[in-house]
Amino acid sequence: MPFINQDPILILFGLFCIVIGASVLLRPSEWKEFLSVYRLGSPVAMLITGCLDVVFGLMIVLFFSSWATPAHGLLTVVGYMALIEGAIFLFFPNMMQKFVSSAFYEGFFKFGGPLSILIGLLFLFL
Repeated sequence: MPFINQDPILILFGLFCIVIGASVLLRPSEWKEFLSVYRLGSPVAMLITGCLDVVFGLMIVLFFSSWATPAHGLLTVVGYMALIEGAIFLFFPNMMQKFVSSAFYEGFFKFGGPLSILIGLLFLFL
């Protein structure tokens, strides 16, 4: 493939971000329904999301943390952000529920898809 980055983990996360971003743009009603679980404060959804965020965050931070290139640095930042977000989901679910219920919710559908695609392109070509 003609990516500038040949690191498989950067290609994996780049393509993942592009697919998720395109999904948010093309299927916003399904994403709104999915995120409504968080707006309602489902304890099960909070625990599952927190656990997954912590696992993915730790995986990135422990095994792929690097500042060697801008793309690796971006991935490292994403890993730390996932770890922090997971901890908030697990230990402060009410805070996360309020955050998702705020202006972030509507902004997510305007900016979340394009931002995810941009981050994916940065992983692939930065």
